[in-house]
Amino acid sequence: MLTCGHTVCQTCITRLATENNGGNFLCPTCRTRIAFGSQKKNYKLEEALTIVKKLRERPLAVVPSNPVKCRTCAKIDGEAEFSKCIVLFIIITNFTACSYAYSA
Repeated sequence: MLTCGHTVCQTCITRLATENNGGNFLCPTCRTRIAFGSQKKNYKLEEALTIVKKLRERPLAVVPSNPVKCRTCAKIDGEAEFSKCIVLFIIITNFTACSYAYSA
């Protein structure tokens, strides 16, 4: 995660820094100047990706008898399940997590 709060993958951070001779680079989302090496790991995103990986490893035929409801989605759709919500979150996050990867 960059100091501006946006998340960019390590490959793209390295590419951005290399393009700028290893120095400062601009956040691909908000254009804030970032000092190379100041980024931190996005633990929330890593946790979400781990959950999705575990969900993908489960057989599709297994349906929990009491699915965990997503509090946010349940307000909109009483039938929303956590597994569906987290997959949607990851799809959205993967698209926006590293905007540089999609524009490069």
